[in-house]
Amino acid sequence: MSQVFRTFIADNQCNKKYSMSIFNQLLMVEDPRINRCKKFPLGYILTTVFTATISGCSSWYEIEDYAEEYKDDLVALYERISGESSSWGVPSHDTFNRAISLLDPKQVEQVYKAFLEESFEITTGKHICLDGKTMRGVKKLDFDADSHCVTAFDPKQQASLAQVYISTKSNEINAIKEILKALDLRDTVITIDAIGTQTEIAKAVVEKEGDYILQVKDNQKLTKEEVQSFFCPLYDAHIVHQEQKDFGHGRIETRTMGSIVNPLSLDPDSTLDKWDGLKSIHMMTRVRTDKKTDKSTSETTFYISSLTDGAEVFKLIREHWAVENKLHYMLDMLFREDYSTKRAGNAAQNMNIINKINLTIIQRLKDKLKGTSTLRLRKKLARMTPEEIFEMEL
Repeated sequence: MSQVFRTFIADNQCNKKYSMSIFNQLLMVEDPRINRCKKFPLGYILTTVFTATISGCSSWYEIEDYAEEYKDDLVALYERISGESSSWGVPSHDTFNRAISLLDPKQVEQVYKAFLEESFEITTGKHICLDGKTMRGVKKLDFDADSHCVTAFDPKQQASLAQVYISTKSNEINAIKEILKALDLRDTVITIDAIGTQTEIAKAVVEKEGDYILQVKDNQKLTKEEVQSFFCPLYDAHIVHQEQKDFGHGRIETRTMGSIVNPLSLDPDSTLDKWDGLKSIHMMTRVRTDKKTDKSTSETTFYISSLTDGAEVFKLIREHWAVENKLHYMLDMLFREDYSTKRAGNAAQNMNIINKINLTIIQRLKDKLKGTSTLRLRKKLARMTPEEIFEMEL
């Protein structure tokens, strides 16, 4: 480990919250195993899985190898924190698989929630992105498995606030409703892609004192056509325009958005009144130009919102894609989630939550270590001992 990284760890010993808080929550998970299968304490197994995965292990075999390499460190750490003496060996890959697959995902999720509440300031007045992702490796081997995860992601905290697991993407609407019931939406803006653009979802958000930005596609064809009809010369005086350009990845991306506030006042007969709380409509056009070939492609999308500030809507639409870039992509890149074949019992769901805990930690450390890439940070974590990992300040 580099001296800079060691100094970072040492300097943070005086701060408030430690990764050790995760361990305290792990000890609270109920052990569903029968007594004759409890050779290794569940807390010890979870500690090993947690430290192994954040260090770069993805398969049960790799986690077993990690447990062998750090056997003395892991036992000492568990004894020091739990107060339990131990004289066991190294769990096999099958032992890890069985133990994790039997756990109730709701209890593992509670570990994540408690960790977030203890470690970070989670407040109202936030932006929450709702989006779904399929764990493709699991789906390929077991089509009926609950391998599609709908997540509520806070792009500012870079944390998953809630998740629901379903077997097929067609059930995503019900999963979104379940997540909305579980969240405090006061002074919160919810952004969802087109699959969540349903009148009952807009109503649920407004009833819980939240706001929404919903993308409108052909699954709501009449609403899309009606929104589109407002962006014509007849209403030019009511359209507020914004533009933003990004340069990177060998291309220029220009985003322009037109917004109309209170469209129902312009056309009282509009069918848009079926959307509870609707106060604005938006048309965004993205033009991507390749710097080498000078070829351009364009895409136009439409949105409805309960907000009246077009500039805020413009910003939050852009932020929504953090759920793709900072969550889904990172789960695949760092933890190879799309290649995972963990499908026994609840293994896929529980490992998804554990990986999200690890991802939150990695992203917070990256924010602390300015200029350190994610992959470089991951390599540094791979060289740390289990105890050093648990004592990190976030």
